[in-house]
Amino acid sequence: MNAIEKVYTKEHYQSVIAGFSDTLPIIRKKTGKRKAGENKLENLAKKFKIDCEGAHDALSDVIMLHEVINKLGISNQELRDRMLSWREIQDRKMIATKLPSAMRKLQSLDSCVSYNMRRKVAMADITSDLILDAYKDQGLKGLVGLLGEDENGKVRVTKDSKVIRKLFQYLQEKYK
Repeated sequence: MNAIEKVYTKEHYQSVIAGFSDTLPIIRKKTGKRKAGENKLENLAKKFKIDCEGAHDALSDVIMLHEVINKLGISNQELRDRMLSWREIQDRKMIATKLPSAMRKLQSLDSCVSYNMRRKVAMADITSDLILDAYKDQGLKGLVGLLGEDENGKVRVTKDSKVIRKLFQYLQEKYK
């Protein structure tokens, strides 16, 4: 997107591209491999006996990825479910610039929520005040609603009940 914006072609691409899908999480789920490098495109292509000639050339990589996706049985619907629109990506870029400040403001949660989870909270543009309001208004149900699925059915932060319950218990202790 940065390259597209740099050459002033964003409007053109927006007219023909609805959004972008990060295939790595989908591939990780399909292969069951999660460690760094285990799902490198070239390695997967070799595994599935897909031609790797021209690897690291944009067009060749797109063709390889298409074939890997087909071999793994990844559906168009799975790709659409993971798609981010241009607007969502722009919003994430904006939030990322504010991330250090947002992380400092969430530091009070470090005893009950991991750094990565606090980062997800910050990237979802959820503040300590929003968390506290959700807790005070609806308790556990409010936290599930805030951190779980958004209005489009996408997970905002997490649906992991252990994580949410731990946060709930922390807030219960803090605001007795």
